[in-house]
Amino acid sequence: MYNDYMAGKYEILMNYVKEGGNLIVQYNTNNFISNVKSKISPYPLTISRNRVTDAKAK
Repeated sequence: MYNDYMAGKYEILMNYVKEGGNLIVQYNTNNFISNVKSKISPYPLTISRNRVTDAKAK
């Protein structure tokens, strides 16, 4: 579920990380109910249901 108040916390969180703080984030995928509407990472990203794993990896 998307929380509107988090959009206003992005800069605060990124400054915390920049100063050496640890930020733990939840694994996310897109779904048919909602999508992410705000910046959630320090780098650009796209959330999808596409797999990036190698099923034959050791």
